[in-house]
Amino acid sequence: MEIPKPSGADKERFRSLAPGEPRVEVKAMFGNLGAFVNGNMFMGLFGADIGVKLAYVPAAELPDLLLVHSCPHLIPFRGGGAHYARRTEPT
Repeated sequence: MEIPKPSGADKERFRSLAPGEPRVEVKAMFGNLGAFVNGNMFMGLFGADIGVKLAYVPAAELPDLLLVHSCPHLIPFRGGGAHYARRTEPT
């Protein structure tokens, strides 16, 4: 599998969306970027896609979450403790 590469504009968009707080560290990962707090990744760039780790949401509430935040994809995280929302289009 070939890892998608982000453009310079994708990387700048990612950096602009990462919280500007001293505890947040943006690091390069396999040609993409990840945002970390205390060594835990909560946001990642994969090609042009940005993924964000969300708190656990019961399955019955997922459709409302999708409508409220206009997320085209909501992917369950292994273990069921969290979800990742992935937005594929810049807003």
